[in-house]
Amino acid sequence: MGVTYHHRASVDCDYGCFILEAPESHTPDTTVFDGELLSYHGDGQLQILTEIEVLTVDLSIEVWSEQPPRPEAEWEESERVFLPWPTGTARVSQLSFGYAEEWEIPIAGNIALWAFCRGRKEAAQRYRDGAETEELANQEQWLIRLWPEHRPQ
Repeated sequence: MGVTYHHRASVDCDYGCFILEAPESHTPDTTVFDGELLSYHGDGQLQILTEIEVLTVDLSIEVWSEQPPRPEAEWEESERVFLPWPTGTARVSQLSFGYAEEWEIPIAGNIALWAFCRGRKEAAQRYRDGAETEELANQEQWLIRLWPEHRPQ
């Protein structure tokens, strides 16, 4: 068991989220999930929810061959979701501007996604205390782990 893919980048967010999208997904599915960190409504777009409306976050995506263990590093929040993912490509984008980066993520089919976050609440508190968003760039950090999920239908 291990990591088969890893990609890390800074991602711009707006309207309190950024999107992980399967670009070729035109067929709606029945999966619906609304959590504290993740939101999905069967449209091929997973919203990853930040605490600040406009922000740059640090994002790492890992693909594992099977369900991974919890990360060794400290993460403050986590959430899991199971999704149909029809393609091995993911588009990471802002909600409103349509700016997107395409990442070739080598996973397709039914997947499990485990999102971990740290610095989210602290960044939000600093913002409420008057910090500018530029000062908070990459303070909110995300780790997203994906793996094939073989669930009975």
